[in-house]
Amino acid sequence: MAGTGVAVRQGILIKDAETLEVAHSVDTVAIDKASTFTEGKSTLVTALAAPDHEDSLLSWSAAIQAGSEHPLARAI
Repeated sequence: MAGTGVAVRQGILIKDAETLEVAHSVDTVAIDKASTFTEGKSTLVTALAAPDHEDSLLSWSAAIQAGSEHPLARAI
């Protein structure tokens, strides 16, 4: 319970005890634009490209998102 209280003060909401119990095994989180996972301002941290497409990944992504006003599109 104390840990949950600390998490809430840091802006982390925990769905239930089972979720908390399995959280230690999570090594990757993937979200889409419909998710509500945010710190108030989205930032692109890491981009992983398919082999031979590393150089064009960000330019392609930016071109696809260019017309969108969504906060995650702006982050890209």
